Amino acid sequence: MENVLYIVILALLLGTILAWFRTRQSTSDFPYQPQSRLLTKTETELYQSIVQTLNSHRNLDDLMVFAKVRIADVINPGKALVGNDWQDAYGRISSKHFDYVVCTAEDSQIRLIIELDDGNQRSVKKLRRDHFLDQICASASVPLLRIPAQQGYDLEALWLTINAKLLKVPNAIDAGIDEKSSSFQQKPADQGALGA
Repeated sequence: MENVLYIVILALLLGTILAWFRTRQSTSDFPYQPQSRLLTKTETELYQSIVQTLNSHRNLDDLMVFAKVRIADVINPGKALVGNDWQDAYGRISSKHFDYVVCTAEDSQIRLIIELDDGNQRSVKKLRRDHFLDQICASASVPLLRIPAQQGYDLEALWLTINAKLLKVPNAIDAGIDEKSSSFQQKPADQGALGA
């Protein structure tokens, strides 16, 4: 009986030691930690404004907004590319994301890409990224709208801008869109309205 007790104690001790080694090994092999939040405060503010705007205007298809969507989940290299050319093109987009993607609720058809233009991030690297996104969206015929970061958004002006881009209104300037840059702009009569 005493031998059985020693064997049980030895088995428990060995089990504890093995568990400790596995735990130690797994944390050193995978030294990751969670982010405190998915979106920055600025990204969250625009996201909430877009969602509120779309929810208050239901005259189009029901729409959903997704944040931080991987570009490769929205746009893929063209079918004409093969082998290394396809891999190179895919590699350029696989680790990048769009800020927001607007899709139909019923079948997740992509309707619009929205990029937050934070004035504090206008570095050469950011400008190159913006140019790259402009090119790939144009190449894939996916509409792209840029909205500058602000403290508070006029939801009606935001709606007019989004709706104009979704509908591709011919006179988009009147709805607050600068067609050349596809950017959210204040209309001259509304200069103070957007900073609400």
